[in-house]
Amino acid sequence: MQSVSNCVICHAPISKSSAGVIAPFLARRVWNASSFPVKLMHCEGCGFKFFNPRLDGDEEKRLYADYRSEEYQKLRQSYEPWYSKSFNEGLSAATGMKVRKDTLRRVLSPHLAGLQIRTILDFGGNRGELIEDLIPNAERYVFDISNLETLPGIGHLRGKEDCKGRPWDLVICSNVLEHVGDPQRTMEEISEISNMGTLIFIEVPQESPAGLKNIAKRLTQLAILMVTRPSIGLRLFRPALIYLMHEHVNFFCPKALRHLVNALHWEIVADGQYDISSYKFGIYRVTSGTMTWCLARKP
Repeated sequence: MQSVSNCVICHAPISKSSAGVIAPFLARRVWNASSFPVKLMHCEGCGFKFFNPRLDGDEEKRLYADYRSEEYQKLRQSYEPWYSKSFNEGLSAATGMKVRKDTLRRVLSPHLAGLQIRTILDFGGNRGELIEDLIPNAERYVFDISNLETLPGIGHLRGKEDCKGRPWDLVICSNVLEHVGDPQRTMEEISEISNMGTLIFIEVPQESPAGLKNIAKRLTQLAILMVTRPSIGLRLFRPALIYLMHEHVNFFCPKALRHLVNALHWEIVADGQYDISSYKFGIYRVTSGTMTWCLARKP
């Protein structure tokens, strides 16, 4: 792990932090260890929040190798009883993926109108579900450190070197930057494999680790653990549980994402936010989250 004292987005000194703790599943899968303390850092310059210490490249590979495989699911369920086989499979189910693809198509369409998109790279795209039928007749490729086999008709690039030297018209990086230890380095890698004029679409959850929904989720999970896995629940029974470091190690706001893009001197074509997964509560409709996105062009 790597400890930092400055913001990993805008590099401003960090003066505010909160006590947090590593999720037991994460500690076991990455370090074969028990849960241990960490800090949630708050950057007052760009609004970015992140856990510290940071995952390094080897630790990310251990976490995401064979991501959501049967072995991954069983280990995770042994620490998190709600992470069942059906829940794991549902994360990439056709219904939910259709909503994601329809939303992505709606966001991108006004900005791709009249352009010829012949090649698409999904950087960190799992098996390629998101780009499977996004743009008809385009060549589609995926690079992902999990190294899972891609869907039929989607090329599998097994290393970053394989991504270079190709005429990418569109690079998509969706729900990736919240997972990585060095988001700036990830963006630089995308820039290195892109060409002059390549369009790059970045989207991340706009989350608040101290939001009411997050607090309610953590307390509910603790209650389940105290009943089904009391030894794990007792180890987590502390105020720091509210800031639980799991797979999301970064928490973005629009300002932080724009700062990250501007640092690469990309031309911002458009940016914005949209709500995801709304549900009804009586006469009200409640959204379970918000995504913030940016479409940029490499000059």
